[in-house]
Amino acid sequence: MGSVSRFPTIVNMTMTLADTEYEYELPENCKTFLLHTRDESAFRLAFETGHVATPTEPYLTILANCRFVEPSIANVTYQGELVTLYFASDDAGKVVELVYWT
Repeated sequence: MGSVSRFPTIVNMTMTLADTEYEYELPENCKTFLLHTRDESAFRLAFETGHVATPTEPYLTILANCRFVEPSIANVTYQGELVTLYFASDDAGKVVELVYWT
């Protein structure tokens, strides 16, 4: 079926500690993904390590009641490396919900 994304994978990760960087590496065959917190609270997202635990630019603030969606990834590698998502929250115990399609 060509480049049609057909196989979703759901990942739930608890950010046990506040202001601590957590990460998830997307698989090479990832086509698209969506990321938010289970309770729709705000969190920080970056594509490089060292930017979200203690907010250090560049990073994105995903506001409360919002999601980050990447609708189409042509190549999930950046400079030969797989894309890794880095995220953190001001509050302990938040759950990141990630769904990606391959």
